[in-house]
Amino acid sequence: MSLNVKRVLTLLLVFGAGTLRAQTVGNSPYSVLGIGDLYSPGFIPSAGMGGLGVSNANGFHVNHVNPALLARSRIAFFEAGMFLHFKGLTEGERTQQVRSGNINYLSFAFPAGRRWSLGLSLMPYSRVDYTSRSTSLLFRGITDFNIVNYTYRGTGGITQANLTNGWNVLNTYRSDPKDPTKRLLQQSLYAGLEATFLFGNINREATSEIQTGSGGNNEVAFTERTNVTDFTFKPGLAYQLRLKDRLYLNAVATYTFAADVNAKRLTTLQRRDALEQPVTIDTLEDLTGGSLFLPSQYQFGLSLESPFRWTVGADVTYQPWSKYQAFGVNGELSDTYQVSVGGEFTPDPNSISSYFKRATYRLGANYAQLPYNVNGQQLNDRSVSLGTSLPMARGFSDLNLSFALGQRGTNGPIQENYFKVFLGFTLRDNQWFLKRKID
Repeated sequence: MSLNVKRVLTLLLVFGAGTLRAQTVGNSPYSVLGIGDLYSPGFIPSAGMGGLGVSNANGFHVNHVNPALLARSRIAFFEAGMFLHFKGLTEGERTQQVRSGNINYLSFAFPAGRRWSLGLSLMPYSRVDYTSRSTSLLFRGITDFNIVNYTYRGTGGITQANLTNGWNVLNTYRSDPKDPTKRLLQQSLYAGLEATFLFGNINREATSEIQTGSGGNNEVAFTERTNVTDFTFKPGLAYQLRLKDRLYLNAVATYTFAADVNAKRLTTLQRRDALEQPVTIDTLEDLTGGSLFLPSQYQFGLSLESPFRWTVGADVTYQPWSKYQAFGVNGELSDTYQVSVGGEFTPDPNSISSYFKRATYRLGANYAQLPYNVNGQQLNDRSVSLGTSLPMARGFSDLNLSFALGQRGTNGPIQENYFKVFLGFTLRDNQWFLKRKID
């Protein structure tokens, strides 16, 4: 085994520990709705192309968006990534600056057979992180009143652990017109299936604190904790057709099955002291069983590819979030769609004279309608992105960088202007599964 196993285990421990500590995305007011902000399933190379990933795979990095395209990864990969998030929130004349970060993913993939690739990954599915406060007056007469402070908080989220299978189902060939003794790959069909285990908890609370004239206070809090554990499944298909020498067309589709995800809910009503410690607790629901209905998802994509040189493509994603329910109650969300366009370019992957000709450069754009519907307006998200993969260690590793600049909720009461920085790496090894021979 040529890859340093101790190095990989150390990286896993470092990133795993970080995952436990860095589960925040900063104040995100709209995560109060549904199951919170949904994470993109794409890795850092995908983020640099506006989220493009349903239709493209270059064999240099793991494709986590379409399980069928994992079959194009024919060596062992270990990938990890994180992101930093800078955003400004604006509501009328009020503004807030937020900085945050999070582990984005851990992934390991390898060829499990002649035409079969297997992948394991761990990444967030959704995150809830918001805090909002307001104040009102509680009159006890014409001139006598108390001040009431209201606070709404949400934390937690859902994490996904994925087992991904990709198969090269079919290849057809034709004779090379220049050399009839050679065969050229004409078309390929790939199929994949991803099994996802969802787990985690979402915590929400609403508190009201009455400030009395004597300086005391009386705080009451309603808390809700929802625990989630269940499986979902996502099959995918990818068809590749050779148009001419070094030019291929990729047509793909994925479908994520709708799922009634098992959930348990604990709700309490608490009276708290001045230090926000519970004085009395009344349990309203004690881990009551139920479900969260997650709607199906449809993804389609087309791309043109010159292998190992360049790719351009477009993806469309649709998900009917209006069908979302939590414990039998409609979540009042809206159907969503997303369009991603982008591409990548490697000037000369075999260049010896120029390091930057071996690097890969990416550019993309994304437009999405979010599931959040506020004041009769469905919120949107639009962004542009760019990125690069810089080869390291004689080409067996890459340092991956992507940047995204965007606006979110520009048609809603709270607007977000954000800048995201994605940083990670790819480690490759083509000898893990080669049988050793002794002469």
